[in-house]
Amino acid sequence: MFDYDFKEEEFRRNLTICEQLQRKSRRGKGKNVYHAYSNVNIDLWFILHKEDFNRPVTSNDAYIADVRRIYGLGRESDIKEKANLEKILKQITLEDVKRAIRRAEQIRDSKLESDRFMVGSFTCYENPDFSLHEFLKIVLFDCGEL
Repeated sequence: MFDYDFKEEEFRRNLTICEQLQRKSRRGKGKNVYHAYSNVNIDLWFILHKEDFNRPVTSNDAYIADVRRIYGLGRESDIKEKANLEKILKQITLEDVKRAIRRAEQIRDSKLESDRFMVGSFTCYENPDFSLHEFLKIVLFDCGEL
């Protein structure tokens, strides 16, 4: 699980490592390896639990005001501080997670071919984009929730 965070080289390296681990585990009949990324960062994922949102951003802090508004945090609150993360997570239900998955799928479905780029065999898109929702669909399906 990782964010893009406007760190292109690190993002590509992380996906390449995931692909290598996935191939290795298939050959060894091991556990499946999945990647779960967010482009640009996890902040949009928090927003998608509660609202439709499909705006590309150019800075890593672009979603913070919306996260604060949606989850009732103070104007200067650090959304990554443990107490604030706990406050956010307490407001997210399983149905919210399912809605976030649907919203992430809608974002992906709205992408143009020109938004696409490949990292190894993985198809990625310019922000906003996720693979986090794909991973969570697998988890929820395995738990009988989808």
